[in-house]
Amino acid sequence: MTDTPTKSLNAESSSIFTIGDAIQQYAKNGEQSIHKGYRDVIKMLVDSGYDKPIKNDSYEDALFLSDIMFENSQKSVKIFTGGGIEEFIEVLNDQFKKMLHRIKLNNGSVKVVTLGGVIPNALKQLVVEYKETLQVVAAKAKEGTEVRHFIVCDEKMIRSEEPHGPLTKDSPASDIKAEVYFDNPSKGKFFSDMFDAIWKKVGSGN
Repeated sequence: MTDTPTKSLNAESSSIFTIGDAIQQYAKNGEQSIHKGYRDVIKMLVDSGYDKPIKNDSYEDALFLSDIMFENSQKSVKIFTGGGIEEFIEVLNDQFKKMLHRIKLNNGSVKVVTLGGVIPNALKQLVVEYKETLQVVAAKAKEGTEVRHFIVCDEKMIRSEEPHGPLTKDSPASDIKAEVYFDNPSKGKFFSDMFDAIWKKVGSGN
């Protein structure tokens, strides 16, 4: 996509908009923190079955686009992520729990591999609450390697993030870059199969 409206309400600010700023703003305002024109375009593309990549060029985009993915997930969600998953899930907690409940009713599954080395408390609590639906494995990437994180939902929605180094809340929100597909079954199967191979390697879940 090349002609989308400006996304961030802070686009004209001269200060660096950080990951921490994005978390705080989205936690407070939800999708209202995203420019309405951009929100409307994305939702129109989702409804129309658009199968081309949509650019995700900030942490705030990541929250908004993942929010929509979770909202539209019915049967399966697979997440391969780094250590920052706790803040991510906490900000999207309402939508994430609605998704878990919906997938539970549909006898589906949600699987998470986190490379943070430990399972975050936010996910531990959800595993207890949705023990028949949610499985989480903690793994660790080799030191110095940059890994591509991704989310695949219902084997047709994908968020594929560009590899990056360690990030903190003080890192620029624009350090997060990804492509998102909302209706691309061929790419969905590719990423789903990749996740299944990783899952098989790191364990059967906790």
